[in-house]
Amino acid sequence: MTRTRRAGARRRDERCNAPDNMEETMTRFDRRGFLKTSAAASALVLAAPHVVRAAGYPERNIDVIIPTREGGGADRNFRAFTSIWRTKLGVDFEPGFFPGASGRVGYEVYMGKRKPDCYSLIFGNMGPEVLNWVM
Repeated sequence: MTRTRRAGARRRDERCNAPDNMEETMTRFDRRGFLKTSAAASALVLAAPHVVRAAGYPERNIDVIIPTREGGGADRNFRAFTSIWRTKLGVDFEPGFFPGASGRVGYEVYMGKRKPDCYSLIFGNMGPEVLNWVM
């Protein structure tokens, strides 16, 4: 028994729109163009911090709240962080240690008692300390 097709129906192999030779439809990879575009994008990304930096900021030292005791992991990371950013921004970072309640004391100082002037940062182990606010 032979099957008849409806009028206008295509055979099963005609449904796929992919050509037999994919190389004819794909554009050739231009290595030189790719490298030029990559170099231009890299230069733009590297130049962006200098363009975005506001004139006159920072005008004074930046206060950093660390919600743990001195000598811990957050303190060590803070000192590594500031050694790099001190040279980039040209100001000192002044640490303030506020241990207690698994970091909650430091976050209370940061969120409740400091004005939002971009001269106060908080530096800590965010994973465990954020759980205080969730619970």
